[in-house]
Amino acid sequence: MIIMNEEKIKIPYGKRKILLKIKRKNLTFISDITNVASVKNEYKEIRNAITNPIGIPNIKSLINPNDKIVLIGDDLTRPTPCNIIMKIILKELKEHGVKKDNIKIVIALGTHRPLTISEIYEKYGSIANKIRIINHEFKNKKKLTYLGTTSQGTPIWINNEVLNSDVKIGVGTIMPHNLSGWSGGAKIIQPGVSGEETTAVTHLISAKYDPKELLGNVENPMRKEMEEVAKNVGLDMVLNVVLNKKGKIVKAFSGDFIKAHREGVKIAEKIYCHRIPKEADVIIASSHPMDIDYWVAGKAIVSSYLAIKNGGTIILVTPCYEGISAGNVHIEAFKRFGKLSYKEIEEKFKEGKIKDGVAASIMMVLAKIKEKAKISIFSDGLTEEMCKWLGVTKIYNIERALEEAYREYGRDLEIGILKNSEIVLKKK
Repeated sequence: MIIMNEEKIKIPYGKRKILLKIKRKNLTFISDITNVASVKNEYKEIRNAITNPIGIPNIKSLINPNDKIVLIGDDLTRPTPCNIIMKIILKELKEHGVKKDNIKIVIALGTHRPLTISEIYEKYGSIANKIRIINHEFKNKKKLTYLGTTSQGTPIWINNEVLNSDVKIGVGTIMPHNLSGWSGGAKIIQPGVSGEETTAVTHLISAKYDPKELLGNVENPMRKEMEEVAKNVGLDMVLNVVLNKKGKIVKAFSGDFIKAHREGVKIAEKIYCHRIPKEADVIIASSHPMDIDYWVAGKAIVSSYLAIKNGGTIILVTPCYEGISAGNVHIEAFKRFGKLSYKEIEEKFKEGKIKDGVAASIMMVLAKIKEKAKISIFSDGLTEEMCKWLGVTKIYNIERALEEAYREYGRDLEIGILKNSEIVLKKK
């Protein structure tokens, strides 16, 4: 009789998987997205959501044939099937007499790099041949309009193409987000098509809180501020989808950007929120599907923070194809200040030495996590020098790193596995 004392675990790493063997007695939890069935007919699901909006009249009552319509979609850092959704919305608009020359798509990049031509076709498909598609420019004030401030004092700078449209429709996916609680809803406006100053202020709000108060909390302070920005802009409607593990549509929701979003979150919670028996000494966390750079891969670090013991170690497994920040948008801030403590970063920002407020907020959140746990990174896309900038340890072998953990925490150390960076972990 053969007794297997080891568990073989495949950790997602980009397009491949890394096989690890971990003793069962040390394995505290393995978390992955709950696998649920997708709808049989995506067209029917999306069309049904459009014709049965939540909290607003139907789309026919929103538009006139001569209206200028803007569809706001996301970029490659999100798995939203924009090519499918946009085609259906465009067909709906055509049926209501809207000419294609009166329709444009703005890519809600937030502070991410612009999409290339080939990436636009990858994300939006053949509609790129028919409809004008524009990359949002968050730094270019000539392309932005100032609308005043929110009740909390956040300056509102918004993309002109969006603001000058008669009807504004946002398209996105609902999944956990480390700062705004959940993606989707108002997030398509802020940070999606907002100016750098607006996004810096809202993100710095999140830096004041413990990450446990933000991730998976749909009523968190940053989300509230984003929703006030979206209200000022006049976001008329959203179409948000919840996806399963394979990236297929489970459910679609359209309507008011708050009411429809909240209904979507109720479904998403069943897929992404997991209960664990206890915290772990070591968590091995895959950045999947947020693999493009450290900027988004860091979500796995925040997810791990919810389940790591004080003094524990988070091992981030991520390809980071484009390094720390795709297009090097935020690279300088991380290079100069990424390894500093929370208080040091806060002081440098107040002194004006850190100009990039969005990067400052992300660095402050990660600095809080480093106060609780050490961070090691297994990555082909991050050099040893880059890891020094970030104040983390680069490792070249995960099993060797585990052996070091056994020596540090003892042979009875407790290990957690996070196979997807979008999971919200909570203790039972």
